[in-house]
Amino acid sequence: MKYLIISDIHSNLPALQAVLKKAKRIGYDEIICLGDFVGYYTYPNEVIGMLKDKLNIAVIGNHDYGILHPQTIARFFNEMARDALFYNVGILSKESIEFLKALPFTKDASDLHFVHGTPSEPEDFNYIYSSAHAARELRLSWYKAIFVGHTHIPVAYGYDEEKDRVNMLGNSVRFENGVRYLINPGSVGQPRDGNPDASFGILDVEEGIYKNYRVEYDIDTVAADVIKAGLNPLLAERLYDGF
Repeated sequence: MKYLIISDIHSNLPALQAVLKKAKRIGYDEIICLGDFVGYYTYPNEVIGMLKDKLNIAVIGNHDYGILHPQTIARFFNEMARDALFYNVGILSKESIEFLKALPFTKDASDLHFVHGTPSEPEDFNYIYSSAHAARELRLSWYKAIFVGHTHIPVAYGYDEEKDRVNMLGNSVRFENGVRYLINPGSVGQPRDGNPDASFGILDVEEGIYKNYRVEYDIDTVAADVIKAGLNPLLAERLYDGF
């Protein structure tokens, strides 16, 4: 079984299309999404429509949650994100909203765990930005691998149980006995690691191998639609910088 693992699409349809096209060439069996289907950009219905019948596992992200609870948007999102969320609220179809309502905070598949923020407090949407954060979550869990999103930065950590030590790993990870993992596939729709290319991962369960991939996409179209929609131009500019 090979899983295509994606996260943080944020209504960026051209990025999603590029990811699916490249992932098809690489080969996968099922799709897992770690949340934030919506927000920031202008194609929420198209993104959900493209994925909803193809997903094996999906969890809710903080922007998805904000769409369903608009009274919380002013409290938890900055002005740029807030305006984009309200734009998304205004154009989402009933079918898209029903899809978001059905998303759980976490999901398991055997010894794999999937969540947008942290497994210890999934409803708080906390970030995992460091080895120390990853170590805390891994010490509290028993899963062979935890897959998270939210930071928009691809990274993998390995926790050596015998040495009680966490190491940052590379873009390709081969699972080992005595080591448990926390992996972020990065963001499809708004990368923040200085690389503008859409980010995703593929997990080969049988081989115990995870690899991160990047792919270019048509940023110009997304940027033009941001301006056309009257959203903050910084949403467009940041795509070119990958931040």
